[in-house]
Amino acid sequence: MKKETEKSISIALTAGLGLSVALYVAFVSEFFALTGFLCLAGLIILDFWRPSSKENSVKLQVKETIISLAIAITAWYALCFVLSTGSPLNVVTSCSMVPVLERGDFIVLQGGKYAAQETGVNYSLGNAEYSEKTYRVGDEYYRFTDAYVDGEKVFTFGFGKCLETNRGGTPTEKPCASFIEVNGEKFYDLQDGDVVVYLAEPAEYGLIIHRTLLKINAADGVYYVTKGDNNRFADQQAGIRLVPEERIQGKILARVPLIGYAKLFLFLQFAEPAGCDTSITRETG
Repeated sequence: MKKETEKSISIALTAGLGLSVALYVAFVSEFFALTGFLCLAGLIILDFWRPSSKENSVKLQVKETIISLAIAITAWYALCFVLSTGSPLNVVTSCSMVPVLERGDFIVLQGGKYAAQETGVNYSLGNAEYSEKTYRVGDEYYRFTDAYVDGEKVFTFGFGKCLETNRGGTPTEKPCASFIEVNGEKFYDLQDGDVVVYLAEPAEYGLIIHRTLLKINAADGVYYVTKGDNNRFADQQAGIRLVPEERIQGKILARVPLIGYAKLFLFLQFAEPAGCDTSITRETG
């Protein structure tokens, strides 16, 4: 393949990938995710496939690959050192942090201290027991998870009203968490903490990118209550355990919109997750 032809194909595939991302975001169609995947696969194949020649021999390709890997690994560890985290880069896969973060955002993380409202308890939280209970909130019933230590609740949530707006712009009033109470103290500002990436427990939840609501200094360490800005209830109400500080990979330092779709398409994450068709616009009381 001539270099001019190869260059033209590369430009066409890159343009196709960019157009596929734009159309996917605009129309939320899995067809455009598929075309994006095909363009991305084409670029990868084009990069690794070369005709045998003196200039582009297998030996040269292996050498270039080794050099590229060495540069990538060095850059990764340099970022880890500078940003004080073992995982400095990630991609947003859901819509639970809209509008602060959008699906497909490429994000840079930084380790260190994490801002949140703060309180303390004089007991350990690592062995807290969790159980589900049905609650009536307004005219609806919900299954929430509670955390207990020695038979006593660690926290209690209060509820207010939020407006959940669909893509058509129609708002619907829904119940949502409005404050969290620990040791008789209520904390109302549920969107003032840092947005962090943490490894959830149970492990089936994987990595989660949500906001810290409350920092709890316990006898056995520091734990966080977390919530997505575009979720009506906290993670811990939905069954996720209190988050030990050591399970947090970092807080959001920067974001680059849309770039992360390349990873989503490459790993065949075409379908839009639940919750992407609505947004929590404001609390009404």
